[in-house]
Amino acid sequence: MALFRRKKKDESSGQPGRQERDAHLPALTVDEARHLIELAAGSLVRRGHLVQAHGGVLQGDTGQHVGLENLSRTVASAPMDDWPAIVDSHISALADTWDTEDTPADPQTLLIKLRQRADIPETFFTYSPLEPLPGIVGVLAADLPHVVKEFGSLDLVGDRDEAYDRALRNIAALPLPTHSTYLIDETKPSTLLHFFRSADYFGAARVVVLPDLLRRALDTAIPPHGVIVALPTRHSLNVHVPQDADTLQVINTLAVATVNQYDAEPGPVSPHLFHIGPDMIATQLTRLDDEGKVIVTVDGPIRDMFVTLGLITDGDQ
Repeated sequence: MALFRRKKKDESSGQPGRQERDAHLPALTVDEARHLIELAAGSLVRRGHLVQAHGGVLQGDTGQHVGLENLSRTVASAPMDDWPAIVDSHISALADTWDTEDTPADPQTLLIKLRQRADIPETFFTYSPLEPLPGIVGVLAADLPHVVKEFGSLDLVGDRDEAYDRALRNIAALPLPTHSTYLIDETKPSTLLHFFRSADYFGAARVVVLPDLLRRALDTAIPPHGVIVALPTRHSLNVHVPQDADTLQVINTLAVATVNQYDAEPGPVSPHLFHIGPDMIATQLTRLDDEGKVIVTVDGPIRDMFVTLGLITDGDQ
């Protein structure tokens, strides 16, 4: 089911002589991306780290990696003369974690950082990561004063299951994020959207403790037919509790907002919507085709939800 065509990102600035957007760092042109990579690599070299560029990622000489997607979105809105200072400050915090690479993780700081599996080098993990959403993995990470340190192996965190248990408890113990609501149609209470936003880097990661979040913030539980969630950036978790056929209107609006936020803001997590049932099994609800259309996949638990809400009948194909 194709719901709508989103506006595709501009491929160029519209100014004469400007280049197309970089394939790996689309917030920048090809030349701008090259300049950013040179600045970031130079900053690491000055700190004694040899690196190689692979797309939008810098790979360190001992296996560490630095993704430049978030940094590219930060510098995109800044004058280029300010880029060296911005990049150096960002790289300095990351390099500090490289210099303490052999320090065991403090269990009190263990959390879960959400990443798209496709963005992580194949050689990064030596353990099977948690996958709370299709295509989204939860990396074991430590929340340090200036940076979030990811762990691709268990050498510094111990037993996998114990580490994840600790990380889940730590996520649940974080302060409640800021909560706001929006009625898509002011005449229809069932079109209510809940927006959760956190100042920390684990707003989206709170999806792994969604039942606890809904209980504490909304005094509700995931209904039998499930909820719809969006995680456009690391700071955001957006939730809709479907009640009737008006949920289709919610899906349209939330899908547009999610793609736009994912495209524009630092810390992107996913441009898609997901369905999560009371058993915490997640199913991807939307995807983007090559032309920028958002496609809704009505299958499995999502089909069951659509039948329950009266969006389709049980005999529909």
